[in-house]
Amino acid sequence: MKFDSFMKDLEGASVLELNDLVKAIEEKFGVSAQAVATSGPVASTEAVEEKDAFTVVLASAGNKKLQL
Repeated sequence: MKFDSFMKDLEGASVLELNDLVKAIEEKFGVSAQAVATSGPVASTEAVEEKDAFTVVLASAGNKKLQL
């Protein structure tokens, strides 16, 4: 396979060597190794204030009152 020797080199690499590889790829190709959200809620480091109060307006009581 085309990348067999590359994969074998990766298996033997230290964490520092892998980090250097990632940085080199980012610089060479102008990309970022940051995770990309695919679906679902987006994780953010910013705190998002959750709404805990709502205004409800009763527009109509309906045309059927209590039938006794």
